[in-house]
Amino acid sequence: MTAENSSLDADERLALVKWQLEQNRLDRALETLKPLLGADPGDEACLTGARLYAQLRLFERAQALFEQYLKAHPDAAAVRFQLGMTQFESGDNAAALRTWDEVLAGVAEHPPSLFYSAVALLQDGAAGRALERLRRVLQNAPVDNLYYGQARDLIAKVEQDPNHRAGLQTEGDDDAGLRAIAVKDVYKTEH
Repeated sequence: MTAENSSLDADERLALVKWQLEQNRLDRALETLKPLLGADPGDEACLTGARLYAQLRLFERAQALFEQYLKAHPDAAAVRFQLGMTQFESGDNAAALRTWDEVLAGVAEHPPSLFYSAVALLQDGAAGRALERLRRVLQNAPVDNLYYGQARDLIAKVEQDPNHRAGLQTEGDDDAGLRAIAVKDVYKTEH
């Protein structure tokens, strides 16, 4: 903790962290937020910390804070979705799919959960189930929804690829593939 912000109270510190995140100053945000993540962080500090750790690719820490937040707010679909993203990004498709299925149990047509679960299913070789979820996005999301366009494009790629693995990143690919479109700003955006 720097001398300049050691006298800040929790609300001031959290406001400063949010500003630092808007400025993409992740290093400063972490320094400012870390004292709030002690034994009993408040809900807002917990959620902000989870999102910050996810952006820093510290997925285990992010997951722990997302789970802590969800204990107090089990119906927070956007937060549960983001927990699934940390699981997905850390390579645990099975856990991510379980988490997104929990979201879909409460919000049956949640576009980001449908889209990313389809991505995970494609990576796992379940093209039929993936296409079903992608088509649900097209049936239920507005045309101007980010996931509508991505679902439409991914359906086209999958239907053109005989292996149903179109756009998926493989070992050594120069193209970041499907995983790259998956995670651009999911921890900064409300879904």
